[in-house]
Amino acid sequence: MGDQIQFHVQDADFDCETCTTTVDQALQSEGGIEQLNVEENGTIEITYEADHTSPEMLERIIENQGYSVRRNQS
Repeated sequence: MGDQIQFHVQDADFDCETCTTTVDQALQSEGGIEQLNVEENGTIEITYEADHTSPEMLERIIENQGYSVRRNQS
């Protein structure tokens, strides 16, 4: 199993299915994602292959969708 990381979206506007779908699809396009869970409450849990992507890259993908995030390493 890969490395795990959790992010929390800092934007109050992240509260709908469209928001979660947009971020989910953007993250799924990144290689190396093993498991992904995007919640409407702003929690994003990712299991990823460290030799294919990085926490910094995943954070950048979320931010490129217009959201600020806080990273929690687990």
